[in-house]
Amino acid sequence: MEKFIVHLFSYSKESKIYINAYNGSKFDHYEFVKKLNKMYSECNDSDDGFKLDKLVLNNGAILKATVGNLDCFDISKHITG
Repeated sequence: MEKFIVHLFSYSKESKIYINAYNGSKFDHYEFVKKLNKMYSECNDSDDGFKLDKLVLNNGAILKATVGNLDCFDISKHITG
């Protein structure tokens, strides 16, 4: 997971990257956010690259998490019908 996150951060800041997982708000995005927090706490630089910018929760489910130009988005929580 760490290599995947570093790879995502290798893209330019001008491009927006979306990480979508259908029903990922209860598992996939939690694992991603936990790993980001661990990487941020282990980072010795003053760089805030792995710092979580925005976190939107609803009843314990991650609806949206933003880190720099990366967005985690659970499409199942935003589709009705």
